[in-house]
Amino acid sequence: MEPRVGDSGSSIWSLPASAVIPAYDSAASGEKPISRAAPTVTSLTNGAGQVSVGFTPGTAGTNPTTGYRVIATDVTDAARGGQIAFGHGSPITVPGLTNGDAYTFTVTALAAGGNSVPSAPSNALTVGVPPQLLGVPPSAVVDEQYAYSFTVVGLPAPTLAVNPGTPLPDGLTFDPTTATISGTPTSAGSTFVDISATSALGQVQNTFTLVVNPADRGTVTPTPTPSATPTTTTSPTATASGTTPPMSSSQRANSTGLASTGMPVETFVVVAAGLLMLGALLVGTTRLRRRS
Repeated sequence: MEPRVGDSGSSIWSLPASAVIPAYDSAASGEKPISRAAPTVTSLTNGAGQVSVGFTPGTAGTNPTTGYRVIATDVTDAARGGQIAFGHGSPITVPGLTNGDAYTFTVTALAAGGNSVPSAPSNALTVGVPPQLLGVPPSAVVDEQYAYSFTVVGLPAPTLAVNPGTPLPDGLTFDPTTATISGTPTSAGSTFVDISATSALGQVQNTFTLVVNPADRGTVTPTPTPSATPTTTTSPTATASGTTPPMSSSQRANSTGLASTGMPVETFVVVAAGLLMLGALLVGTTRLRRRS
């Protein structure tokens, strides 16, 4: 089996998932340790099905170092471990790991005259991408169909669940398979909701307030109150036939008063004027007599 060159210039052995790498034994393998200290694992950077292993090389020996070898051990299921990667320096990425399984790593310095002893195993690291549940649901409306899907991140895929203490508004449900809230809300209000995403790499919560607005029943326009129609009084006018239109009550009263004198209106006016002039004459004569 030939190694292939990785992105960082490291060689990577691709082994079947069932392959098992026995514990390192320099005597059995014929390797001669060089006179140098073993490398020390300093960091593990997680990824999707891979881990980047950082290390320090240790004290230099008498033979030049030609490279480094990293071996992964699956502590969750040994049958899924044994991945090997090579490189010329730190870090070296080990691919082909099982998301959700925990692994430890050792680093060995390689040299023509003999290899170093392996480093002490690293701390166990669960491989994968930590869970995330992304998104903020928009508001809903009473009696209107609603649907919103979150964005789920994580390898292995996280398990989703609504916190029993923070249920969704009435009429809405959550599907953990599709990460979708859907349904038709039945009442208005604001509800605090907490949904969790859990995997072997941890747990996160997405907490939010889901607002359900009242249904829009439309705007009711009040009927305007009709205004009073002004009444216009007109004076009697002669009709085309020469007859006089009906008179109002006041006109009839005036007509009745004049009729009781037994004279036409024109004669009444002349008599009244004459009486006024006669009265004025009498008053003037009386004043002249008093002066004389």
